[in-house]
Amino acid sequence: MTKLTRWSPFAEIESFRREIDRLFREAFGDLPRAESRTWVPQVNIYEGPETVVVQADLPGLNKDQIQVDVSDDRVTIRGRRELERSEDRTYHLIERWEGEFERSFSLDVRVDAEKSEATYRDGVLTLVLPKKDASKVRRIPVSE
Repeated sequence: MTKLTRWSPFAEIESFRREIDRLFREAFGDLPRAESRTWVPQVNIYEGPETVVVQADLPGLNKDQIQVDVSDDRVTIRGRRELERSEDRTYHLIERWEGEFERSFSLDVRVDAEKSEATYRDGVLTLVLPKKDASKVRRIPVSE
């Protein structure tokens, strides 16, 4: 009697993927995964009665590696972090991300770019963005 075997296309696809992975490892070695990812700094944004505050975690940078652009309703933070590498070292694990980054945010309120301030301490960039005076309602007398 003939025994039937159920065919599973997904098992063949998984086998094919493992074989491709093996070929790449043999050809190129194990590449650190951190190099293939994009670095995205973590950011907090909060609003008070008179200001909007943006805090960004930027460890390992100095203030000259950070660029901040502020307009009426948009904040953009750019920079580049490069990690020290040496050919005479054997890296067993690389988790710290490097490279260029850019974060841009639309604000729900208009801010005064001219009066905005930026400080950088202990790897944290803090932007204090004063709100622009909201257009106040003005009663206009009607004349004849």
